Amino acid sequence: MTSTAQRRRQKRAAQARQAETGTDTAGDMAAGVTEQKMGVQGPTPERRARGEWVKPPKGEPGPMIDLAADMIGALLSAGRITRQQEQAARLFQELRAGYVAELGVAGFGSCFNTGGGHDSGDGSVEAIEAWRRMENRIGRVKSALLEHETAKGAECEPNDLGALRCALDCVNG
Repeated sequence: MTSTAQRRRQKRAAQARQAETGTDTAGDMAAGVTEQKMGVQGPTPERRARGEWVKPPKGEPGPMIDLAADMIGALLSAGRITRQQEQAARLFQELRAGYVAELGVAGFGSCFNTGGGHDSGDGSVEAIEAWRRMENRIGRVKSALLEHETAKGAECEPNDLGALRCALDCVNG
């Protein structure tokens, strides 16, 4: 654990590097991007032991990627779901995120205390329609199951693996 003074020194050093090179290394580090030129080689040994890591292709810059960063990835790397089921889960997550973004739900807020109020725009009708088509195709029960299960972290286990597989197969059609 670093002290406050040490964090300040590190911040000042990062700002000095940014001013010299003109790159935003501090912002990249906050976003999870590792830079080889700074000496960051990838995840720590503890973190590496808890995931399935792949390196970018030879000669291409980029961070190592954890394929088992969430429960779906962990199930895939353990061989408990297929690649098609994993892709169905990613599609579900993408459609759900687009739908929630269009609804403008920011949590437990009110239009009175957020400064929001009424939005007269339609937003992205395509995102809402895509979500509703998928939800009508698989049903609300499976949709609720997938919403709950795909939000879990890598250390979690599914409540019912058979039901999860069935719901993911329904997303695939």
